[in-house]
Amino acid sequence: MLVAHSAGGPVAQFAADRLAEKVKRVVFADAFVLRDGECVNDLAPRENVAEGEAAKNADGTIPVHPETWSELFTYGAATAAPLVPIPARWVTDRVALPRFWKVELPSSYVFFTDDRSAPRAAFEALTARLGDPRRVECAGPHEALLTHPEGVAEALLVASKD
Repeated sequence: MLVAHSAGGPVAQFAADRLAEKVKRVVFADAFVLRDGECVNDLAPRENVAEGEAAKNADGTIPVHPETWSELFTYGAATAAPLVPIPARWVTDRVALPRFWKVELPSSYVFFTDDRSAPRAAFEALTARLGDPRRVECAGPHEALLTHPEGVAEALLVASKD
């Protein structure tokens, strides 16, 4: 089983695409679900893409500002997560997924009910790409893994059942 959160969705898809015979299920937790040849920025809110492009450092990274982190991802909850710049290519490189959509692996989608990083409709649209995944809800913001770990663990257990 592969579990992916946020922009980690394409990483799980890439692994499943290459190792489908070894994967029983892919669980997406408020994660991007790409089609073959898409990149994260193709699906991200336009204002987030524009802000990232404007803030890009000379070394090709995008800084994560504490106020943005708090406002969009943790809602002021204290976390020990270090805020390190994101490689811009993480969100701009297109991902080849020639097999992912053909093998039709079982999937689940965990919604964090208090996520403000994107409209709920955006996460619903990503879920719809999977056809009929098992849908699970969990209280918490986008970074619920940091702020609500017990609830996330319970949701992942439900999402992972055959």
